[in-house]
Amino acid sequence: MRGEVHTYRVDRVERAAELPQRFIPPDGFDVVEHVMQGLAFGAWTHRTEVWLDTDLETARRRLPTTAGDLRIDPGGGRRTG
Repeated sequence: MRGEVHTYRVDRVERAAELPQRFIPPDGFDVVEHVMQGLAFGAWTHRTEVWLDTDLETARRRLPTTAGDLRIDPGGGRRTG
């Protein structure tokens, strides 16, 4: 209705109605990416940055995609101690 993409929880839908027009997603829209971003970042009021002592591929294998945005530190990371 507003020209924006929204995500709704199915368990909160009380009723549904068929509309006369068809929904056409925006060009390049990835529904899985949209939902995963919402799960990872949408519900939280605080953000945390965590540095992992592992490589990116291992972190991606061991952490769910909803854990957040995994990326390599452009500065090469820091080591203390």
